[in-house]
Amino acid sequence: MGGITCLEVRPFESSPGKQAEPQTKLISQEYYQIVWIRKGAARLNVDIDTHEIGDNHVFLLSPGQRYLVHPHEYVEGYCINFSQELLFTSGREAFDLFHSLEHPNRTVLRVVCLDSYLQVEVQFIVLGMIKELTNSFKSKSEALQGLLRMLMILLSRKIERPASMQISGCDAVLLRKFMLLVNSDYCEKKLVSEYASCLFVTPSHLNDVIKKNTGFTASYHIQQRIILEAKRLAIDSQVRMKEIALTLGYEDFAHFSKFFKANSGTNFTDFRRRLHADLDE
Repeated sequence: MGGITCLEVRPFESSPGKQAEPQTKLISQEYYQIVWIRKGAARLNVDIDTHEIGDNHVFLLSPGQRYLVHPHEYVEGYCINFSQELLFTSGREAFDLFHSLEHPNRTVLRVVCLDSYLQVEVQFIVLGMIKELTNSFKSKSEALQGLLRMLMILLSRKIERPASMQISGCDAVLLRKFMLLVNSDYCEKKLVSEYASCLFVTPSHLNDVIKKNTGFTASYHIQQRIILEAKRLAIDSQVRMKEIALTLGYEDFAHFSKFFKANSGTNFTDFRRRLHADLDE
């Protein structure tokens, strides 16, 4: 995916015994995904969670999430990939679909079931995107950006947001910036002071804002983001704990092992054993 649009639409197909191409790969750090299952039923594994999906379900994926579709029957639909830059220009509704203000330490999985009205609207938007992408129309990028924003608004209307999640003003801006920075820099930056420096605030102010709005300290969210990635990497049984530790920026493997147990409540070996037992069911 490249060029000025930073957006692509392609068919999504899978059937029992046949895995679709993107399902076994770690989603690129460069783009987000919206997958619309028009027809069919399947079990969806995202990281270590499982969901049942059917006709006219939409699921949204963030960079770094691993997913696997286990079709119960023939499944067809569309997959929309787009860049972080397009997410930024698609408004708050788009951002909140993919990132939880209550849990900035992790990405979230949204699954939306489309009613008959939304089915028509979503199909109109997707076909409009395909038309724009396959032609050389004037203001092509602006049209694609507008179609993506409209899709985000429609999907966001199906997500109920409790009052506790309504964060406004400067706190919301700082929290969103912190979330994105943690998601991109958790391997290199482990200290609150490093994030505060990048955000041009003091560590104390950053911590106060994060704790006031989420109930947890900034350091807690940094630690949990590292734990989340360790759990994702543990899905691949061929990757050893030492390799995961190095990937996450830990050269002291014993320290990483203690860090994992202290912040997840279990040691790495036991977690991986239970994880693969669940995935094999």
